[in-house]
Amino acid sequence: MPEPERRCAKCGATYGGDVLFCPADGTPLTSRPVAAEVERFVGRSLPGDVTLEALLGVGAMASVFRGRQAGLERDVAVKILHHELVNNPLLVARFRREARAAARIRHPNVVEVVGMGTLGNEQSSEPEQPYLVLEYLDGLTLRSALGAAGGALPLARALGIVLELCDAVGEAHDLGIVHRDLKPENVMLVRRGDDPDFVKLVDFGLSRLGDVEAGLETHAGAVLGTARYLSPEGARGEAVGPAADVYAIATILFECLAGRTPFEGDRPVAILVKKTSEAAPSLASCELSRDVPEPIRALVDRSLAREPAERPRDARAFGQELGRAAALSGLGESELFARPTLLGKRSSARLPHARTQVLGSPAALGTASPPRQPPSGVAGALGPKPTGSTLPPPVGRPALGRFGVIFLCFALGVLGALGIASHVGGCGGGVP
Repeated sequence: MPEPERRCAKCGATYGGDVLFCPADGTPLTSRPVAAEVERFVGRSLPGDVTLEALLGVGAMASVFRGRQAGLERDVAVKILHHELVNNPLLVARFRREARAAARIRHPNVVEVVGMGTLGNEQSSEPEQPYLVLEYLDGLTLRSALGAAGGALPLARALGIVLELCDAVGEAHDLGIVHRDLKPENVMLVRRGDDPDFVKLVDFGLSRLGDVEAGLETHAGAVLGTARYLSPEGARGEAVGPAADVYAIATILFECLAGRTPFEGDRPVAILVKKTSEAAPSLASCELSRDVPEPIRALVDRSLAREPAERPRDARAFGQELGRAAALSGLGESELFARPTLLGKRSSARLPHARTQVLGSPAALGTASPPRQPPSGVAGALGPKPTGSTLPPPVGRPALGRFGVIFLCFALGVLGALGIASHVGGCGGGVP
């Protein structure tokens, strides 16, 4: 019996060379070992003055390298489709679709596409491998952040992250793009200024641009979207729209607060069956999220409805409703979003029921982490921003009003004029 030729990078199962997707979880199978990728590509030069320096990781569909763009003296990420997948039109189309979708979305919370191209094999006549050049993100995934925090996040931190995610996905929805694969692994958290949890949305490989690719072929064993975050209509094999992304975002928020997703199971098929036949559990039924304020809990529960029409219509609408729910729960902008600290740091209070902290974080050391800048699409839902200086006048010195300042300037001007006049011989005197 010949040795298996393909392996699932997710579950580790091996299959023959004629199997393209793992029957257990739908992951594309690959036979490319890590050492071969390193030996083949590290040191190669790409158009745009990019040199591949190190392998960052190997996934089911592609390898990701850190590259150096010498002319601009910056790091970039280069994502190269595995060579054994280039003969599969479905996967090549998916790879190129990722580039087109991400390039159309100009938003600070979406990974930037720097370029794309194909890379040939110098030793053979095999088909060229498509690659993407992306901005380099030095951070961690939301999945890693959840692991570091013990499975769940404090309420304020979770809401801040999800509100930024809503704004990014909402921008895609405005352009007619449905992501279809939202999950913690595709949400990167990087430091930007005072914000250690600045969201960067990545991997648009399953996205659908309008109706252009609505007839995408479905292969046996291939699940579009990870089962735990897939909407019920997606599980039924129906066409999905922005409400499916809303379901996935609500699932991510549920997991951030409860430490688990609404539907769990050992196999994707069992999870999908539950989604199509059972109502999602409420946040109130989970130990870690039992004390989540009612406005937030009710919105999450409604956004996990089995029917798309019962959820907010798109990600931006969900973000706006979540902002209002946060405000009704007593959370303001200063508790959710970062602000520049040029005029001094502003503290961020944590709610008493927030039970988990990331080790080494400011909150874990007894100091509050900096609040976060509100996304443009949801800032209005949190109420008006504070205006003007909040610093009190110095003790013992009465604060001058606008007219007091004008009068003081006028008086000083008169005294100055009298002084000059006396020095030169009076108002009518001549200069000697």
